[in-house]
Amino acid sequence: LASGIAHELGTPLNVVAGRAAMIASGEVASWPEVREMAGVIREQSNRMVRTLRQLLDFARRRSTERSRTDLVKLARETVALLEPLAAKRGVAVAVKSGVLALEAEVGAGQIQQVLTNLVMNAIQASPASATVEVQLAARIIASNQGDGLERQYACVEVRDSGEGMPEDVRARVFDPFFTTKPVGEGTGLGLSVAYGIVAEHHGWIDVSSKPGRGSVFTVWLPAGDPSA
Repeated sequence: LASGIAHELGTPLNVVAGRAAMIASGEVASWPEVREMAGVIREQSNRMVRTLRQLLDFARRRSTERSRTDLVKLARETVALLEPLAAKRGVAVAVKSGVLALEAEVGAGQIQQVLTNLVMNAIQASPASATVEVQLAARIIASNQGDGLERQYACVEVRDSGEGMPEDVRARVFDPFFTTKPVGEGTGLGLSVAYGIVAEHHGWIDVSSKPGRGSVFTVWLPAGDPSA
């Protein structure tokens, strides 16, 4: 974790320090060059701010107010917010559900953050003209509480048609600061934050992925009776 923080903040700090030194030394004399340097400094500063905000989200373990929330509705609202981003990349996002409503006792804002992270990652992983699928269903499976009992869970699958991941990458996707994205496109904290939030709700996230076959992230949350 410490080495990840050092890398994510150290790289842009070095860029900022270097550009500031060039301006201060008079090496950059013309106004257009100064403006260009200032733009780089602002861009890297914003990158550090985003990293710090995500780090705070990762570190916080606050109790939030939870209420009965329709996950189908929440998923549709989340996808609507991300549709402009998807459209820019030529990607469609489809929400499918076997039930009209799927309720769970959750912090709606936190679960929306989880869905946002997963869907955004899927959009970024998918090629143009692809469709990201968000599938919701109720499932009765063995509990993760170690009591041997079966319980009803809300299952939310986010499926992309990207390049997929080899086993060594898949095993690390929830590690803090681990990312395969280009520099500046991700801090590697989004999935760690999502995993922590779902765990706080007594659920978990599974991931299935193979090279050339895309990835499926599945969120499991304790649920009530679904509406047919």
